[in-house]
Amino acid sequence: MQFTQAIAVAILSYVANKDDACRTAPDANMSLCSANQAACKSACSDSYDSCRVAPDANMSFCAANYAKCLGTNPFQKRDEASCKAKDDACRSAPGANMAQCSAEHADCLGYNPYTKRGSEEACKAKDDACRSAPDANMADCSAKNADCLGYNPYAKRAEQDCKAKDDACRSAPDANMAECSAQNAKCLGYNPYQ
Repeated sequence: MQFTQAIAVAILSYVANKDDACRTAPDANMSLCSANQAACKSACSDSYDSCRVAPDANMSFCAANYAKCLGTNPFQKRDEASCKAKDDACRSAPGANMAQCSAEHADCLGYNPYTKRGSEEACKAKDDACRSAPDANMADCSAKNADCLGYNPYAKRAEQDCKAKDDACRSAPDANMAECSAQNAKCLGYNPYQ
């Protein structure tokens, strides 16, 4: 099923208001509220995908409308200090709903900060032991270290390399921006434009 951007924005606006009402209702079923909101976000994604594959698609227009539909910019880097300040304000408000504050904090960060993570020292010790074992599989050690930390400590270096390649591609004469975007997504191992 395909949606126009206007329909997706209207749906999200309606669902956002409905979601607030759903979550603040007496005996609210958070699972049901989340499922309803996920369906709305799916409509935004469908519209975004349709926009990007249209003939002569303007990728920045598609991305801007996608962000408008979602009500947040999924392409924006997260400011952890700002997210923490919002979380602190939410939790200290009279009658604060701690579950709602936690959900909003995770949404602001773009990841779940409440998953079980190891300390950096403990993860480093495990990583060192893994790497110094006979016949150590370095890729496996790196994956276990990232899992222990709860984030990929190796991504920054790869992202910088990919960014340099992307910049070179985009600044080349007669650059094909769609091709540059595809190569960048392949380099990163994920689609940064979604």
